Amino acid sequence: SSLTRCVLLAAPCSGSGKTSVATGLMAALRRRGHSVQPFKVGPDFIDGMHHSLACGAPSVNLDGFLAGGKSTVRSLFYRALRFGRPELAVVEGVMGLFDGRDGCSDVGSTAEIAKWLELPVILIIDCGAMARSAAAVLHGFVTFDPEVHVAGVILNKVAGPTHFLWLKQAIEGGPSPVPILGWLPKQPSIDLPERHLGLYLPSDLLGPNLGGILGECLCSTSSSQQTSPLVLPPYIAKLADWVESGIDVESLAQQIARPVSASVDLDPWQEASRISASSAPSSCRIAVAFDEAFCFYYHTNLQLLRQHGAVLVPFSPLRDQELPQGIHGVYLGGGYPELHAAALECNASMRESIRRFALSQQGCVYAEC
Repeated sequence: SSLTRCVLLAAPCSGSGKTSVATGLMAALRRRGHSVQPFKVGPDFIDGMHHSLACGAPSVNLDGFLAGGKSTVRSLFYRALRFGRPELAVVEGVMGLFDGRDGCSDVGSTAEIAKWLELPVILIIDCGAMARSAAAVLHGFVTFDPEVHVAGVILNKVAGPTHFLWLKQAIEGGPSPVPILGWLPKQPSIDLPERHLGLYLPSDLLGPNLGGILGECLCSTSSSQQTSPLVLPPYIAKLADWVESGIDVESLAQQIARPVSASVDLDPWQEASRISASSAPSSCRIAVAFDEAFCFYYHTNLQLLRQHGAVLVPFSPLRDQELPQGIHGVYLGGGYPELHAAALECNASMRESIRRFALSQQGCVYAEC
């Protein structure tokens, strides 16, 4: 059986730099020729898009609350490892390590996922406004739940070598001296900007062609990942440079990440998928909207549609003049269409094409918020 080395990145709270560090780490490993499978804890669409561009593989969501429990989450995790056979898997947490549905349990939290999958946790601490206090923060997170294994710490937003020395002295002399895996300087020029509902989309940073690239990535039926060096988008290459400037990524991957067998058979959908795939028409074609306006999809949902016999055909409501030919359904995912209202309004031919299809009774139109 093949083994994938797996690690989970978490933080004490939101805004600590999880996505920047996670995406930079994924890209640095991918740039070195490793195949990397990304994961995101929680019901997040945007972080996974950055992951996908860094890894060349769709990011898979792991949500203990929405997915229905431990068996389903484990199934999603091992299923992704079997599908791509990656050398490495990097899981990015959500919010703070122990934040979830409420204040009295770990339901829906990153800690819950770490325990279910038995993954080592690397804690990313924003040290921009602290020194010795970082050791107290670390001690609290190491001891709060003994079932969560904090295997190392990355110190983020460090002012310089002297600041790092103080942090190092405090942690190594403190009650929870876990390994310091590196420190990263404050670098505002590479911060992923935020808006009211999350980070900016990759297309906000790179332009309109990203919709097609990500759409092909999500809708692809390929079961393998490239292992040759990847040409990274400029902002992701900068994140990789930043991470490599302060972290020995190869050492992290080989010494901290835990080897996991991808051969574990924990797929509750396997039999159902086999039955439905054999009875579904192989010619069922679903047009999936994917561009800057419509881009919020869970990879697992698209994968299950394919398993049930569907052929997914990406298209752009912003730029294409009409729907793809020979389709049986239209899937309009969520996104930020309100930011592109003028362009959508101008594309009258696409609106008319969707209207005609909806009235033709040839298939269905399914739209999400």
